[in-house]
Amino acid sequence: VDAKQFLHIIRSHWRIENSLHYVKDVAFGEDLNRMRTSQTPFVSSLVKSIAINLLNLNNFPNKTLARKLFAWGAVDVLSLRGL
Repeated sequence: VDAKQFLHIIRSHWRIENSLHYVKDVAFGEDLNRMRTSQTPFVSSLVKSIAINLLNLNNFPNKTLARKLFAWGAVDVLSLRGL
């Protein structure tokens, strides 16, 4: 692996970090989550990932605002994908 390929690998990793994990932490407060037992941390993270993907598919640029908009209306969120 030469320097250019290595740089590409590192930047690709940070693109993933910034596009998913950062959003989970800032918009959904994942670092504040204290679930530690059974499958709850996994399920919580999975639901947040699905929510972020739905917001991305519907071109919501501000994930925090969108989370607040849909916080009380699960049916509204499902209607985004015609469910």
